[in-house]
Amino acid sequence: MQTSLFAIANVIGLLGLSGVICFSILLLISFLSNKKTLFLIFALFFSFSLFALGTLMVPGENKILEKVPSKEAILQRARENESQGFLQKAEKDYQKLLELAPLDSDAQEGLGRIKREEFARNLFREGRKCIRKEVYGKALSNFLLAQSLTSNSELKKEIKGKVLMIHNMLEKK
Repeated sequence: MQTSLFAIANVIGLLGLSGVICFSILLLISFLSNKKTLFLIFALFFSFSLFALGTLMVPGENKILEKVPSKEAILQRARENESQGFLQKAEKDYQKLLELAPLDSDAQEGLGRIKREEFARNLFREGRKCIRKEVYGKALSNFLLAQSLTSNSELKKEIKGKVLMIHNMLEKK
């Protein structure tokens, strides 16, 4: 929205500026040749109004650019989302960062952490399904692999509980 408004304002401003220049030249020529100039004065005023409208229509390039977050701001937001467990938001921010700087190691590492965490969560879900199906060996291997991949302390606690539960179940058999 801001970009299209900015483009429209630029076009209006350029039309007005062009009109100001053209009608100023024509007004000067008409003064020099002693011809009636009322129409030219009106046209000059109209062109100047267009130019003013175009320049006042949007806050200006600097203010629009200020609203575009910097690379550092995107990285900070991605890390905050990641630490709070909002992995999808963090992933979008890391991807946006890679669009701006494709070789950014912080963004690449962040995406790697997120993918590892997602994989660990999937393994945890699969482990729970295996418990319901009473396939304890596969459940145990899924939980242990998930535990080695995750950095989420809450998930690690849940995994530890599931592993203990499986050990207890296997000991009873």
